[in-house]
Amino acid sequence: MPKGPLSKSDLIQILVEKHATNLTRKDVKGILESMTSIGHTELKRNGLFVVLGLSAPCNMRNTCG
Repeated sequence: MPKGPLSKSDLIQILVEKHATNLTRKDVKGILESMTSIGHTELKRNGLFVVLGLSAPCNMRNTCG
């Protein structure tokens, strides 16, 4: 795997491998696309999108960290 941030394709592949008995690549891709869509909507509406347990809250006005 290359250094640096994961690509969308790399992330999908990792999730498929971890849940190979339950999820197909198409399922995982659909879930990520849905989360992206919901995230964009929330950012536009509230300026903030939080996925609890996944990352620190970030918004469009401030940088994280």
